[in-house]
Amino acid sequence: MQAIRIGTRGSQLALWQATHIEGLLRKAHPQLNFERVIIKTEGDRDQKSS
Repeated sequence: MQAIRIGTRGSQLALWQATHIEGLLRKAHPQLNFERVIIKTEGDRDQKSS
C-alpha cells in the first residue's frame, strides 16, 4: 500500500505540527500508511536575502 505523504518544512515548529497531524490521521485512519517529507524552500537555503 502506498503512503500518504505529509509535506513539511524542516523547522522544529513545522516538524512538530506535521507530527501532530500525522498522529491524528493515524488515529482516525489506522489502516492507512503515512510518511513525512521534509521540503526545502528557497528561503530555507538562502538566509541572507530578504
